[in-house]
Amino acid sequence: MKNCEHLNTKKKRINYPFLGTDFSYNGLVCLDCGASLWNKEREKAFNNWLVKLYKQEQYRFQMQIGLPESSLACVEELSRRYFGVTKAAILKALTVIYIELMNDGRFKQIIRKVTDGEVYQSFQDTKKERFKVLFRPLIIIDIQSISELTNRTPSKFVEESILKILSLFIEKDPMLKEFWEKEIKSKLETILKAA
Repeated sequence: MKNCEHLNTKKKRINYPFLGTDFSYNGLVCLDCGASLWNKEREKAFNNWLVKLYKQEQYRFQMQIGLPESSLACVEELSRRYFGVTKAAILKALTVIYIELMNDGRFKQIIRKVTDGEVYQSFQDTKKERFKVLFRPLIIIDIQSISELTNRTPSKFVEESILKILSLFIEKDPMLKEFWEKEIKSKLETILKAA
């Protein structure tokens, strides 16, 4: 397929679906390939719209996730280590860490080892407790994008991310423990300081 240079454009009203509603704007559409063209002005308008939506309709930024009861004991342990930090803040921080590291080659190797391990497998077969977590707009954009690219629901992506990082926390394997101590722990502490 030939790349389109978007030389044949027309101004149109565009509806960009996001979080069950639409960001509507006047923008350029390529008449040759149908692409909606995005620029800095559009990005700024979208970000402003997103902030307004967050203030007015926060429920759109809540995600219902289900985590195994056994994993929640790990979350409890982490919340005890970081005085005054809620479980929700820990879950959000674990998600952010996973997203930050997910394209790193070494992290991919570590996660492959984690998902083959007993701890992660034990999380798969247990009863799940459901609850809602409120995410900020910036991370929701990442979660939505990654979910679309990986053909998973946003909730499923978040659940898997959290369980993979929690498995690292529990694993006894020296290589995994070292990765937790050197890579994950400091990131978690930094994020939780701002929570």
